[in-house]
Amino acid sequence: MATEKAKIDGNRHKTILLEKDDGSGELVNAQADAITKRLKVAAVITSPFTSLSDTPAAYTGEAGKTVVVNGAADGLEFAAGGAGDVTAAAALTANMPVVGDDGAKGVKTANAALDFNAQNVTNVGTVDGRDVSTDGSKLDGVEALADVTDEANVKSSLNGATITAATVATDDKVLIQDTDDADNLKTVTAQSIADLAGGGTGLFDTSVMTFTDTLRADELDINVTNTGTVAQITDTSGIALSTGGTASSRAFVAGYQTNSAHMLSAGYAKDMKVRMMVDVDGFNTSTQVLIYGIADSSDPSAATQFAGIQIVTVGTDKVFAASKDGATTETTDITADWGTINARKVIDVVYTAGTDVKFYLNGALVATHTTRIPDNTDTTSSVRPVAYGVRNLGTTSDTTMKAGWFVLEQEI
Repeated sequence: MATEKAKIDGNRHKTILLEKDDGSGELVNAQADAITKRLKVAAVITSPFTSLSDTPAAYTGEAGKTVVVNGAADGLEFAAGGAGDVTAAAALTANMPVVGDDGAKGVKTANAALDFNAQNVTNVGTVDGRDVSTDGSKLDGVEALADVTDEANVKSSLNGATITAATVATDDKVLIQDTDDADNLKTVTAQSIADLAGGGTGLFDTSVMTFTDTLRADELDINVTNTGTVAQITDTSGIALSTGGTASSRAFVAGYQTNSAHMLSAGYAKDMKVRMMVDVDGFNTSTQVLIYGIADSSDPSAATQFAGIQIVTVGTDKVFAASKDGATTETTDITADWGTINARKVIDVVYTAGTDVKFYLNGALVATHTTRIPDNTDTTSSVRPVAYGVRNLGTTSDTTMKAGWFVLEQEI
């Protein structure tokens, strides 16, 4: 059936005849204002996004982008992002949202920082191949501001550490602090330490004369009183000194009167060193043991210039590093370093003319004297290597000691 077009005016036409769309041809009345409202809604629903006044005009070239509010905050625009990777060709800009789906691999290139607005990131897989959760638990065990270069941390880690023992070889390296280089750590060889402590030649910067020998009674100056004796143990074992059981007895020896090859040059103007092996095996209270590396007398108890060890009773048994300059004796108590009085020791007496005398026990420096040492301007006094003695001071006990080999070095 034919119908005539008419202007719909909700004010003048309250009803209107419309043909039903079911094909029956039946006419029905309809309210005019309701029809108008439906037409407006239909227009809105069917209009494309690009037809809006505050949106982009076309979709061309905008594939894969998302809709965001523009920088002026007065409209919408397309922006890079969304599912999939964000690449250099679609770099991030400030405040750009990044959205991914199950297939997204993440952001590859970004020209602006990502702002998560203080939100936590959870349920994360690996980041650049690392498991954040597992590695993070390891970091939790690291102290705040941890510093592996901190001296206190390093020392506390080494203190008490179990370190594998080794047999020392001459070329083994030992860690030291170099006092000539601001205490910086350096290494030296075990041999160099042995040489410094008196293990052989090379003690002095200049040339030296050196000899090693076993003490022989027939080459020594011997001074004994009462029941004192000096006896050869064997040709290779040295000598034995004994006071016997008489009060005020003594047994003194000094080298080397009968062997001129073993005599030191006169005076104390040259550097020298003596290394001695002794065994104090019968010290008793109220006795005296003298073990001098250098002395100016065959009677060590009467020497006016000397350097060596004294073991005496001063209230209690004491061991001293001792030296004398011709008038006054200098002593340093080394009892704690010596330990048990009756013991075998290797003793080094190292004299640097006009500078100092150093005393070593079994390779360890225990005392240094810079005053009251033999006079380096003396070029005439007799200088004897090794001067030993045992003496009873009121006791009737037998005081004994043994002396074995020695090594002598003197500056030429």
